[in-house]
Amino acid sequence: ANKRNPFAEYGFDHSIMIRSATETVFEEFFDLEDTVELGSVYFNIRTYEIVGFIPEEKLKNEIAVDLIALSVDPKAHLYWWVTPYAYCLNNPIKLVDPNGMEVIITGDQAQAAFSSLQEGTNLTLSIDKNGKVTADGDVVNDNDQQLLDAINSQDVTVNIDASDQNSAGEYHGTTYDAGTNTASSSMHVDVKELGSLEKSGAAGSGMMHEVTEGHQMGLIAIKEKTDISAAAWTLATETITGSGWERTIHTKNPLNPRDYDFYNTGHSRATRAPNEMSRKQASSYKSPQLKYARPIFERYKF
Repeated sequence: ANKRNPFAEYGFDHSIMIRSATETVFEEFFDLEDTVELGSVYFNIRTYEIVGFIPEEKLKNEIAVDLIALSVDPKAHLYWWVTPYAYCLNNPIKLVDPNGMEVIITGDQAQAAFSSLQEGTNLTLSIDKNGKVTADGDVVNDNDQQLLDAINSQDVTVNIDASDQNSAGEYHGTTYDAGTNTASSSMHVDVKELGSLEKSGAAGSGMMHEVTEGHQMGLIAIKEKTDISAAAWTLATETITGSGWERTIHTKNPLNPRDYDFYNTGHSRATRAPNEMSRKQASSYKSPQLKYARPIFERYKF
């Protein structure tokens, strides 16, 4: 057969190496009239069909880890200020990029955040060296069930950044992956500030709320098939007048009204935030009970 080397006209007469993100590296030969070895298959260059598979014993060359081809982060547009090839925002000591859908706690307050989360549930929690949280034990109330759903979710990852550089608890957005139909939420907490909002009997309710809120936001992102931005707004003042009186109130103007509505929904579906809980509710936080949902007259003000 005539040799079919597409680079011969440039003076190159060598086998062509191709790389993939799999565990092997293959040689590509153009030495048959109609069929070539392409990766791990025989490919007909005239019919554009795969006509066979290369025997397994010929596919033994392992690719070195540092040679694996990497792609641009598919969510790079959400982090435009960082190179799309940066791992974990160039901070791999503080942050991790897990493969599974999980609850991950990282940051200089990671252990304190985990301990606080354990205080808020009847489940028995564990955390590994990468910050991944797992749960065991019996569900006593709906709060326990919500946390268990978040930890065992196959669709949503909740990333908790626990640091004294953060505010008490903040939602920092959710990214949606259309290819896998999964989502990843980012929550920032300061355990000390969050704990200061908790009433007697409801220790750990702050961390419970942040984790379950991140999970709920992920579920919304999957349902709507969209990324959701952080809950950001600008403060403004509004003057209300009546018969002989005038009052100035402070209002929030969401930067992204659609996403802010999503946030309000996720917030209300999570376990109740500690600063929105009555003392009576707080005193029975870990006992068998109904879900801490806002009463309908609080959720829908007319």
